[in-house]
Amino acid sequence: MMINFPIPKYNIRVPKLRLPWYIPFVLIGLTSAYFHLISLMSLPLQPHPDSIPHLEGAVTFAKSFSLEGVGSARMPGLALIYGSFFWLFGAHAAWPLQFFLHLIAWCSVLLVYGICWELTQKHLFAFFCGMLAAIWPEFIYFSNVLLTEMPSGFFCLLALYSALHFMRSRRIIYLYITLLSASYAVLIRSEYLLNLLCISFFILTWLLWEKSQTSSFSSQFIKIKHHLVMAIFLALIPLVAWSCRNYQSYNYFGLTSYSGDVLYDGFVIAGKLFGIPVLDEGSPAIKSLKEAYEKDKRVTIEKGQPWPEGREFGVNAYNDGTSLSKFSNGPWEKTVSPIFKRAALDSIKAHPYESLCLITKKILVGLKDPYWTLGWLPNTGPMPGESDRSFSGWVETYSHIFQAKPGVGDYLTFQYRPSVDFIKKQREINSIYISHTRSIYFSGWRYLALIGFILCLFCRPFLSWTLFLVVTFNMVLLPFILCYPLGRFAVPGGFLLMVLFSSVLWQIVHYLGRNFSRLFSALSTT
Repeated sequence: MMINFPIPKYNIRVPKLRLPWYIPFVLIGLTSAYFHLISLMSLPLQPHPDSIPHLEGAVTFAKSFSLEGVGSARMPGLALIYGSFFWLFGAHAAWPLQFFLHLIAWCSVLLVYGICWELTQKHLFAFFCGMLAAIWPEFIYFSNVLLTEMPSGFFCLLALYSALHFMRSRRIIYLYITLLSASYAVLIRSEYLLNLLCISFFILTWLLWEKSQTSSFSSQFIKIKHHLVMAIFLALIPLVAWSCRNYQSYNYFGLTSYSGDVLYDGFVIAGKLFGIPVLDEGSPAIKSLKEAYEKDKRVTIEKGQPWPEGREFGVNAYNDGTSLSKFSNGPWEKTVSPIFKRAALDSIKAHPYESLCLITKKILVGLKDPYWTLGWLPNTGPMPGESDRSFSGWVETYSHIFQAKPGVGDYLTFQYRPSVDFIKKQREINSIYISHTRSIYFSGWRYLALIGFILCLFCRPFLSWTLFLVVTFNMVLLPFILCYPLGRFAVPGGFLLMVLFSSVLWQIVHYLGRNFSRLFSALSTT
C-alpha cells in the first residue's frame, strides 16, 4: 500500500542572473588585447606589394602635406593615415603604425559585440560573437600587414554600428558618425561607396517609416531630416573633392580609374583560368588588346629578345595592359583602363549565362582562398640564433622594394626586435589553431555563414537586419563578384560573416537545448 505524503509548496522565486553590460564587454576586450599583444610583439610590420602606392602617397603627404603622390588608381585614405605617422615619428614610424593597426582591429572586435547587441538585444549572443572575433587568427594576423583590410573594415563596422544605434536611440551625433565613417571607408576602398549609399537609403527609409507609424515622431522628423541632409552633404564633400582632383590631374572625373582593370581581371582573366571562358572575340576592345599583344610579341622577337615562357594573352591583366600601353600615347588610366572596361562589359553582355556560372565559381573559390585558411599562418619571426630562410627572403624582398621607391625607406625601415617569450607563446597559439580548428576553419564556417545570411532575412527588426545583410553582401560577396577572387579582399567583411556564423550556431544550440529539455521532461514524467 502506497501512502502519498503531501508535499508542501513554497513560492520561491529564483532570481535570474543578470550581469552588467560592461562585464562581457571588458572580457572580450581583454581577450582580444591579449592575442593582439602577443602578435604585435612576435611579428614585424609586413608591407605588401599592393601597399606600395599608398606608401608613396604617404611619403608625399608627410613631406609637403599634399596628396599628389597618390595615383588615380588609388584612394587617399591610407596615404592620410600612413603619412600622419610618417610625419609624427619619422624613421621610427613602423612600430607605432603597427600598434595603430592592432588598435583598430581590437576596436573592430568591440564593434562586433555592439552590432550584435543592437541587432538582438542579447548580451550573451553578443558576447559569443565578440569572443569568436577576438580569437579568430586571420583578423589578428592582418593587423601586421600594411593593406586596406583592417582600416577599411574598422570604418565600415563603425558606420554600421552607429547606424543601428541611431535608429534605436535617435541621437543625432550617431547620424554624423555613421555617414562620416562610411565616407572615410570610401576614401580607403572606392567600392564601399555602395555602403554609403545603402546606409543613407536605409536611414531615410527608417525615418519615413517612423513618421508614418508614430504620430509623436512628427516633431522630430523635420529636425532629423535636416541633420540627415547636412550629414550626407559633409560625407560627399571629400569624395567630390577627390573626383575633382582626378579630373584636374588626369582628366578623369571619378574616385578611381581602376574599375576597368578590376572588371577585366575579374571576368576575362578569371574566366580563362577557371575554365569558364567569357571572352567576346567580336569585341573591338578585345581585338585591340590581341593586336597589341601580337605586335608586342613580334617586335620583342625581332629585337632578338626572348619572349617570356608561358606568357599568353588573357592570362595576366598586367601583361595584356603592358603590351597595349607600349603602342599607345598617354598614361595607363587614359589608354588601357577604358579598353579593359569595354572588353569586360562586352564579354559579360555576350555571355550572360557563362558570366553567372563564373560568378558562382568565383564566390566558392574566394571563400576557400588560402588567405582565409591556416596555410598563411606565419610561424612568427626567428628567435635570436635561429635561421629562417623564408623570413630572410621576406626581409630581403621588402628591403629591395623600399630602396627602389624614393622616400619610402626614409620613413619605413625594417624593424624586428624579437621577444623570445612572446614568440614562444605565439607559436603555442599557432599550434593550437592548426591542430584544433583546422576542420571548422577549412571546411565549413563561411558556408554556415551563408546559410545564416538566408535565415537572418526573417529576423526582426527587419530594417536593421536587412541593413546588416546588405552591408555584409557589399563587403564579402561583391568583391568576389567583381574582382578576381582573392580571399583577402573580403577580410574586412569577415567580422560580419562571423556574426552570421554565430547566429547559425546559436540557433542550432538553442534548438538542441529546447528539444533536450522536452526529452528530459518526458523521461521524468514517465
